[in-house]
Amino acid sequence: MQSVSRLDAGARLKHFIKRVADWQEVWTLRDAEGRAVSLAAAGKEAAPFWPHPAYASACAKAGWENCEPQPIELHAFMEQWLPDLAQGKQLAAVFPTPDSEGALLAPELVLQELVAECRESYGDDL
Repeated sequence: MQSVSRLDAGARLKHFIKRVADWQEVWTLRDAEGRAVSLAAAGKEAAPFWPHPAYASACAKAGWENCEPQPIELHAFMEQWLPDLAQGKQLAAVFPTPDSEGALLAPELVLQELVAECRESYGDDL
């Protein structure tokens, strides 16, 4: 976990895409009321996502200390979460760490990367 967390944001993005496609699951943080957390980055709101709950838990501090990792099934992430972020003009903060905000991407780009990885791994049977 520590060696992956030390990778640069681009390498963590690649790791995220591969693991999420393999495990069919994405993780975010939710507060006590069940709301997904967000962070302000690049002048926009960004929703953080991780490939595993341990990485999300490591970031559950500094304003997120009352948050818990929450799984998102991959199809729901691709069909609901990412389009909702795009509609709200928010970014996806892919794989932030306690020391880095992660790769800040348009949700459409995250979706493209996931579709490409899923097709490579599973063919057209997404």
